[in-house]
Amino acid sequence: MKICHTLLCMNPGGAEKVVATLSNYWIKNGKEIEIIIFVGENYPIFYKLDPRIKIHKLDLYGESNNIFEAIIRSYRIIKRLIKIYKDINPNVIIAHGNREITLATISSIFTKNKLVGYIHNDQSKFYKDKSMIWRTLEKIIYPLTNKLVILDDVIKNNLPFFSQKKSIEVNNPVDDDYYSNDKLSETKNIIHVGSFIKRKNQACLIKAFSKIEKKHNDTNLILIGEGPEKKNCEQLTKELGVNKKVNFVGNTENVKDYLKKSSLFVMPSYSEGMSIAILESLAVGLPLITTNFSPFHKKITLNGKNGYLVNVNDESAMAEKIDLILRDDELRYNMSEVSRRISKEYSVEKISEKWDEIFREV
Repeated sequence: MKICHTLLCMNPGGAEKVVATLSNYWIKNGKEIEIIIFVGENYPIFYKLDPRIKIHKLDLYGESNNIFEAIIRSYRIIKRLIKIYKDINPNVIIAHGNREITLATISSIFTKNKLVGYIHNDQSKFYKDKSMIWRTLEKIIYPLTNKLVILDDVIKNNLPFFSQKKSIEVNNPVDDDYYSNDKLSETKNIIHVGSFIKRKNQACLIKAFSKIEKKHNDTNLILIGEGPEKKNCEQLTKELGVNKKVNFVGNTENVKDYLKKSSLFVMPSYSEGMSIAILESLAVGLPLITTNFSPFHKKITLNGKNGYLVNVNDESAMAEKIDLILRDDELRYNMSEVSRRISKEYSVEKISEKWDEIFREV
């Protein structure tokens, strides 16, 4: 069976990590995998991929200054996709991301390939395209897909009406390398993994950390990721006097090693899809503190069992729960075991079985 992923890039990110995890697993189990990305050589592949996976770089990514540029760029992408789809003739195309699903679906109509759209977010206002043209295109094009993969049934109501029947709930997978029976680290570090963008709201976590860091002299805050809000967050740590205890790591392939040296994962975001960072933290066995906005957070964080849910932007409640977990060793270790049990539902082997059902249906 030949599968062709289509997405913007393979930069550090949740959708990109899903593509890497599934692709590496599938090719080891007899499937042929090709990946099309819209960017060019200026955007290197961040994740390690099996050398048998073929990559096609369109080099057609860029911001459009007006509607005419957008139309021309989209036309060029569709034209290139049609050519590649005809050349490789995949059994199934999996398109990742709202605009990518739209452009790939239009292309697949001409090549008569089966297409599954993979929606990686919760379709909230933080994700929805601001362009009326793209929103209109989604309403027209999404119903033409064979399937739409969503991360939670709650998301279905936010999809265009005529495409809701095409939706099917599938969890994101966790790479086998993250699963471990090692005891939770005795180093009481707090960790967060995510791009430095406003939606991720790292500032709230930094403020919460500043409220408890004097109680926990042996605790540091580890922040992994890059993005436009990083400088503001670095400045905030200086203003709050915690800069010496906050480690800005940047993007790293070593995320697993940092997770294993931590004892608590915190996700302070305003909105979230099915966060790969959270799933990987569960596999390592970390307790969680997450915001209660996301349907995924509510599903994965069992309040009082493997962590706590807090209101969005409530640094006082976040600080209280961080303090509670850090000062109670028994609670922390018990939560760690629950996280490990939950994580088994997200193994790449188990998720791949669900995908095999989808492939049979389409």
